[in-house]
Amino acid sequence: MVAAREDGRTVGGALALRRDEANATLRIIGFRPVYRHRGLGRRLVERAEHEARRLGGERIALGTEEAVGFWHHLGCVLHLLFQWVFEPSRHQVESAAVLAGPLVGRRHWRSSFNDVPQLFVELDEPRLDLRDKLGRELNGCHVGFVMIKSLRTPFQRHDGSEQAWPP
Repeated sequence: MVAAREDGRTVGGALALRRDEANATLRIIGFRPVYRHRGLGRRLVERAEHEARRLGGERIALGTEEAVGFWHHLGCVLHLLFQWVFEPSRHQVESAAVLAGPLVGRRHWRSSFNDVPQLFVELDEPRLDLRDKLGRELNGCHVGFVMIKSLRTPFQRHDGSEQAWPP
């Protein structure tokens, strides 16, 4: 956890958790609204990244529904995240449809979290319109954003060996 202080008062903070040796998740970042557009958010994220890197972290990720452009500006790679939390049985049909349709040719990978099927699809730019459209069209699925930032040279692990991407 990192905190921003001014005149002895805490005005903001960020909380990151280590998922494993190579990966951290930024869970919370917040600050008083009067501090917006002063670079505080960027400095909090940079400090959290620094601490993750210092502990041997190679990537930092976060899920968000807000400020997607902010994260993109900070160098995060944006991904649409599809989670079949409502109807897991629909994940094969619906993921095939989006990968053959509006997201054809995009880099992607499949995963699961607590037995909930997931699909991650890399985007070049923030596309809230696409997220909203697909969220309305897919019945069994929640659609959100995940940002991932490499803290090291892309595709290279801390020990210098090559690492396949995605993790």
